[in-house]
Amino acid sequence: MKKIIAVLLFLAIPALSVSCHSAGVDESGLNSDIFVSEESDKSEEQSAQSSQEMSEEYSPSSGKLEKQDIVKSLVRAEGEPEITLAEKEFNFNESAAIENLTVTGSHEYADGKLYLSDTACIQYRPKETLSAERMVIAFGLDVITMPEILDADGKFTESDDIFIFSAGDVSRWYGSEYDYAVRFRVTKQSEDAVSFYGYSKSYTLQDLAKDKNGLSAFDVTGHYSVTLIFENNRCYISINDGQIEVSYYSPVDKIKDLRFTVRKGVTVALDGMKIYGTASYEYALPETLKGFIDNGCVTGYVSYKAASEGVYFNRLSNEQLVYYALTFLASSESCVQLDFYTNTKNVEITYQIMDSIWAPGWSGGFDVYLNGEKKSTYYKNTVKGGRYTFTYTVPEEEEGYNRITVYFPPSLVLSFLNLRINEDAVYAPVPKNGGLLMLGDSISEGLAVDSSSSLFSLAVSRAYNFEIINQAVSGTIFSEYSISGEYGDFKPDYILIAYGTNNYGDGSADFSYVKTLVKDGIDDIVKAAAEKFPDAVLIGLLPICRTGEEGTNFSLSQTSEYIASVYDSYGISYMDCHDYVPLEQKYFHDTMLHPNALGNVIYGEKLIEELKIIIGEEVNKNWKDEAERAFN
Repeated sequence: MKKIIAVLLFLAIPALSVSCHSAGVDESGLNSDIFVSEESDKSEEQSAQSSQEMSEEYSPSSGKLEKQDIVKSLVRAEGEPEITLAEKEFNFNESAAIENLTVTGSHEYADGKLYLSDTACIQYRPKETLSAERMVIAFGLDVITMPEILDADGKFTESDDIFIFSAGDVSRWYGSEYDYAVRFRVTKQSEDAVSFYGYSKSYTLQDLAKDKNGLSAFDVTGHYSVTLIFENNRCYISINDGQIEVSYYSPVDKIKDLRFTVRKGVTVALDGMKIYGTASYEYALPETLKGFIDNGCVTGYVSYKAASEGVYFNRLSNEQLVYYALTFLASSESCVQLDFYTNTKNVEITYQIMDSIWAPGWSGGFDVYLNGEKKSTYYKNTVKGGRYTFTYTVPEEEEGYNRITVYFPPSLVLSFLNLRINEDAVYAPVPKNGGLLMLGDSISEGLAVDSSSSLFSLAVSRAYNFEIINQAVSGTIFSEYSISGEYGDFKPDYILIAYGTNNYGDGSADFSYVKTLVKDGIDDIVKAAAEKFPDAVLIGLLPICRTGEEGTNFSLSQTSEYIASVYDSYGISYMDCHDYVPLEQKYFHDTMLHPNALGNVIYGEKLIEELKIIIGEEVNKNWKDEAERAFN
């Protein structure tokens, strides 16, 4: 069944004006606030490697840019942040009763420490919710006994973990007893060594904390002072005053429930705990990066945050990030982009990999468009914590005023350290003809699509010159959080809704329950859209084809038919996208569930043709001429 309600809407394209900005300069002829890195040798090695990995279309700098060391971090403003959550200090000894703190299982007090053995647990539920921009939890830890062979323990999902710290919010959908709430783990590496990390190996690869030499296994008999800092939607693990460190995506804005748990057969000792909160530190942004942000030349996000490791662009609201805490790609930069008019010859971006999908070495790419045409792809084999710089140079025959668009990779979590353009170059934002909000699951998010501009939603945004925010998140279904939180000045004209394949799953659930979830979720989306974006047109996209469509109790087609019936009840236009992507392996990157770059391109082409009935014809402009007019 295919249905499109024929509502012809013609885009209003008003006369638009832009303000232009000029770049500051340094001795290299590029604007920049460069901070000297200690990694210059590493930078040269990485630059050589990246040159080999760039596509054949990539235009090298031809010596036009002086080499610079990779920026290591942003500069923190002077002064300490305001304390917003008064310090709570806990001394674990038998005589000191702590309100709302309970210890269960085998434990004893000795030498000012609390010894926990054999599945023992400490739980603390403060009377008032702990909340701050920057929350700090610190405790001392010793591993006293660790058997050669670990016993099975139902409280531990990971077979080698011996100790876990959890932080949850019982006022939401999870408490500290859930594995989702685990924030810090100690795992057995060998008979005499342990390692530290955060997320479960089931959710992302084991990102072990490392010391300055890159080592991740540490003496089991050592004493470890552990500090966990929750800030910027991440958990920063610092052990022994920063000698051992790692960070990972872990959005925590409220804590109502803390728990320490030790594995069966293991004994650990804790010597106190300290909790407090502050405002976030302030960081100075490089001049041009700040100018691009302030003047609308970076798009596709609802908020940004500066940290020591760089600038994060959040495409989801804070409420959504916390709700989707299990899925670290919720903090990826899917559909975030630089989009600007300029006369620069070179654009240089310095960034850091904070989290990467599936495995180290996965190739993530930036795509560069010049005047609406793809010109370059920069591929880099990713390593968490790696800092990289890439440069795009405008071909000589294209020099002058241009529209340059740089698409960020969808399956990486990045922080941006610097942006440089040529001396005296000017830049201005590209006026848009409307706004597009993309809702959906991993297929719409662009899971593992290595060509960042290939996403079907981006094809739609280019066709109509729309500003786009992509709030699709892997593993999600229709829900009350699909549209939630603050959106700033972003007002979409159209909202594409592309859930359904996760509601179906494998068709083994009770179909009546699935239909309830679909109905309630669409109800929530329609209500939220009416409140936040009353003028937006909602358009449903039914699930594309996939393997295993027959299901155990119901099929994918039955799921799509029910979704369509709910859309009908609201008068929402929808499209049956089932056959948009052929069910052939060459169009998918996995077992024919997630379309690859080629599959997305085909999806986008067919979708645009169908959307013409609702939105109208594509915007067709000579972007080089538009760039010239922006400054003259």
